[in-house]
Amino acid sequence: IFRVKKIPNPPLKISEKTAFGTLEMKQHEARNITTIGVDNSGFEFNAPFKVTGFILYAVINGMGQEFVCQGNQLTPQARQAISKLKPGGKLYIENIKVEAPDGPREFPMMKIMVR
Repeated sequence: IFRVKKIPNPPLKISEKTAFGTLEMKQHEARNITTIGVDNSGFEFNAPFKVTGFILYAVINGMGQEFVCQGNQLTPQARQAISKLKPGGKLYIENIKVEAPDGPREFPMMKIMVR
């Protein structure tokens, strides 16, 4: 008898940092975000995960802006908005759609706090 378990969600990878839930970044790191990825380096076997879309919500100077991104790339408008981030700014990455080896999944929200 074999038991097959679902492959767990790996952490998200943003600007060479991996995390679940909340991530703190320096201002220059946050301003240089261009892609959202998945870090499956901790798996004992090759399990490809691919980000297929997400919503980036940026809070800059107290104002919120929402950007719908396709694939794993930020849109030019999203990159322009985060280039204005200052310490205390926040980014929320929501509705993270990922193609996993066993089918599509939605990952939990990621919060990025700029210090």
